[in-house]
Amino acid sequence: MNKKNLLVVVCIGISLLSFSQSTDYARIKPYVDSISNIKYKTYEELAAQFRKTGWSDIEKAGAVYYWIATNIDYDMKGYTSGQWRFLKFDSTLARVTYEKKKGSL
Repeated sequence: MNKKNLLVVVCIGISLLSFSQSTDYARIKPYVDSISNIKYKTYEELAAQFRKTGWSDIEKAGAVYYWIATNIDYDMKGYTSGQWRFLKFDSTLARVTYEKKKGSL
C-alpha cells in the first residue's frame, strides 16, 4: 500500500470514529420542550440546564439550536434591510435577545 492510499484509509478511519459517537436526538426535543416554559433570569441559567444533562457536546449543541429555533422570533424586516451587517455580537446583544425572545436590531 502506497502512502497516498494509507493516508486515505487513515482519514476515513478517523472520520468514522468521530461520527461513531452515539447521539440520541429523540430525547433532545422532549427535554427542550419541557424546559422552554421555565423562566430563567439569564441565558447563563438556561445554558446551565443543558450542561447538567450529561449529554455530549453534539447533543448539547443540538438542544441549544432547537431551543433558539423554537423560542426566539426574528426581525426579518431588520434583517433584510442590511443593517444587521453593522451589528457587533457581544454579551449585551445576547442578553437583550434572550430577554425579549426576539432577535432584532
